[in-house]
Amino acid sequence: MKEVAKKLSMKKTFFVTQLESFFNTITQEYQEKFNSLEVENRLLIQKTQTQQKDIDSLIEIRNNLSIELKATQANVKKLEDELKYTKSITVDEHNLELIRENNLLKSKLEISDNQNSDDEVKLLKQKIINLQSFIQKGAGAYNQSIMNRKNEEIVKEISDSLKK
Repeated sequence: MKEVAKKLSMKKTFFVTQLESFFNTITQEYQEKFNSLEVENRLLIQKTQTQQKDIDSLIEIRNNLSIELKATQANVKKLEDELKYTKSITVDEHNLELIRENNLLKSKLEISDNQNSDDEVKLLKQKIINLQSFIQKGAGAYNQSIMNRKNEEIVKEISDSLKK
């Protein structure tokens, strides 16, 4: 009986040792897997945070670009309207309009001189100076246009005569 008890005790010890070893191995593997998943989870969280920052930056850039686009479109519309207006009147009409406005401002200046309105006088004088510069620019552009036409005609005549 002692012998059987001893053998059972040894088998029990062996079985318990094997079971503890198996349990330790499984625990270690589980802990390693848990640690690797935890590291992977942290990396995914960092990646998600980075991507969220990128998305926020892209949204901000898109908003800024849409604001700039609207401003540019408004500016283009304004320039197109100005272009249509300037195309609708000839240079002579534009110059005549500026001369009429200049004369009107001069008459207002004379009236305001009589009324001693210094602020209005300064404003009108500045407008007159601006109109005079516009007239000079318009006249210069008109002269340049005429010169360009004449130069083109001369070049065309020379090239036609050379072709003959």
